[in-house]
Amino acid sequence: MAIINSLMMTSTGAGSNCPAIEGKLWAWGEGNTFLGLGDTTSRSSPSQVGALTDWTNNLSTGETTHVIKTDGTLWGWGNSDYGEMGVGNTTKYSSPVQIGSDTDWATIQGSMFCAAIKTNGTLYTWGNNFYGQLGQGDTTHRCVPTQVGSLTDWASVMIPQEDGYYMVMMKTDGTLWSMGCNDAGQLGDGTDTVRSSPVQIGSATDWLAYIITEKTTSGRGYAISEA
Repeated sequence: MAIINSLMMTSTGAGSNCPAIEGKLWAWGEGNTFLGLGDTTSRSSPSQVGALTDWTNNLSTGETTHVIKTDGTLWGWGNSDYGEMGVGNTTKYSSPVQIGSDTDWATIQGSMFCAAIKTNGTLYTWGNNFYGQLGQGDTTHRCVPTQVGSLTDWASVMIPQEDGYYMVMMKTDGTLWSMGCNDAGQLGDGTDTVRSSPVQIGSATDWLAYIITEKTTSGRGYAISEA
């Protein structure tokens, strides 16, 4: 588990509906390489991750953790069996490592596979790709962030916390999209067909918010549209 020690409020990144918080980062719980403390020891009380004070609450965690800093850089640690660290290999890291050198990351989701949106509205994915959930038109795992198409109007993305092999995205035009595993119709596209590229959910353009459940494969989704 990781938590931000709140210091100040800042503006939010693309796709976020919560105020951004910046400050020190603390972690506790199961060790292995999951805590970012430079070792594999479990902690029963909060321990500070490094000495920096510019971590934000734009954080996604599981067996791999990613955090965006206030300077827009993306950092991670933990497992990388399928390249989910995003640094070009399958090495486990027990301390924070920067993913690339870009400074325009806005929001991050996922653990065993990841999706992130940049401030310019582009969508990137990497990690496990068993069901084509990375949206790259194939089922090849990716070990570095790879852009999904060329569109620049992605507003938000959500991945089930237990890495349910699919994701749902919203665009700035109010349309809702999904990709990946679809054995129980969790993509909401009226089929049970696996999708390795983004598919639109219906034709509505008035979606406001959505949430998807954490079940490993077959999941459920809920969304709110304009009244």
